[in-house]
Amino acid sequence: MGDREEKTYDNAEEIQITPVVAKVKMRKLLYVPIIHTESDLGSVASAIDSKSSSLCGEERWAKHKETVAKFWESIADYFATIDASNLKIYQDGLPADGELGRKTIEEGARRGSKNLQLILNLMQKGAEIRKTEDPLSP
Repeated sequence: MGDREEKTYDNAEEIQITPVVAKVKMRKLLYVPIIHTESDLGSVASAIDSKSSSLCGEERWAKHKETVAKFWESIADYFATIDASNLKIYQDGLPADGELGRKTIEEGARRGSKNLQLILNLMQKGAEIRKTEDPLSP
């Protein structure tokens, strides 16, 4: 390998090995599936609720809605315990970040979207939203 000089040692005391320990902080991906609630469905919510109730049966449909509500409660409980100051949120279908993205999140949260209420809460604790869709791309 070129002009590289090799050293040989007669005494092991002459060799000092200093281990190098690199601390690498890995990022984590927290994936939260979205289960839509009636408030996410806008003007078609009541029609979907009626159709789902008739297809599943009222008791089963009510149990489903209860399960979804508990799902969002448990997700909110988890995120209440974390430091959101370095959190980046990639919300599926979010066409803007910055102020326009914030307004979009706030409006959905006002309508009662559990998902968007959770995101708004995280943003208030320092999290940042990231645009995930480009409405101008084909």
